[in-house]
Amino acid sequence: MKPASIISLIVAVFIVVGGIITCNVAQRMADESGQSIFSEIESGEDNTRLFEFGDAKINKILLDLENAEITVIGGAEKSYIEFINFKDNYYSLTSTSSLVSFDETPDITAMLTFWESGFSFKGIRYMLNVNKDDTDHTAKKEVKIHLTGDSTVKQIEINASTCTINVSNIATDTDYFITADNITLNTANLMTSSALNINTGKDIPAAKSVIFNSDLDYITNININAEHLQFTAKSFMCSGNASINCESGYVNLESGGNMKFDLTSETGSIFVNSAPVTSPCTVGTSGGSVNITAKSADINVTTGALTNQTVNN
Repeated sequence: MKPASIISLIVAVFIVVGGIITCNVAQRMADESGQSIFSEIESGEDNTRLFEFGDAKINKILLDLENAEITVIGGAEKSYIEFINFKDNYYSLTSTSSLVSFDETPDITAMLTFWESGFSFKGIRYMLNVNKDDTDHTAKKEVKIHLTGDSTVKQIEINASTCTINVSNIATDTDYFITADNITLNTANLMTSSALNINTGKDIPAAKSVIFNSDLDYITNININAEHLQFTAKSFMCSGNASINCESGYVNLESGGNMKFDLTSETGSIFVNSAPVTSPCTVGTSGGSVNITAKSADINVTTGALTNQTVNN
């Protein structure tokens, strides 16, 4: 090793050691005065980060999370997102003129931000603090997305381990892409000419568990792929195509209009307007097409589309 390299290495070591000593001293002084040298708020109702769209024409929201509750609310006066009970050290939030991306990364790499010509570093005090987690882990992590009626958001993508998603009073043409192991999805007055997708796409495995409660929804296209599915829908309408695939659980669907149903359950029971039918069966001839395929799940469909029509077994 060249002498200049040795000198540079020694200087670097002294800088790091000096930084560690300085941070430890500063931390003790901050503790004594009741102050914090870290920017995050550890707990409490004020632990909220706000992202406002402003004049940006955001068309995609991307969320990568571990375990959180996501709420999408329509009819807001302005579009913005609230991030609640996430520690600064454990996520990155980036945006462009058309994209908002939130990535919950529970490791040290979240403290480094790489650019085309270099990188930025939040500071050695965050490295020293990474294992000193005083956050109340019982506090629920939440993301609240508020959208105006004329919102330009065309896609919301959610990737998580476990998540609860609430969508209400939305009438925008937004595609929803949800990929997770365990999902609870509650929708009410969701109207979209786009698509709702749960664990669909190439090389994406079926969700382990999906609980889907739908109330007064009008969705053009739906795709669900789950091992265990509990799907309850009231006044449900699909004007395009719905593909619902599961192994176990149940599907209780009350139609809000004319639709064609293709129902198959290998070992489960199928009821149409409370009457048992054999598998496979076709219900209705017009409107959107709903295909429900199950192994052992029970299927119960209530529809006025059967008036003057027959159930084909």
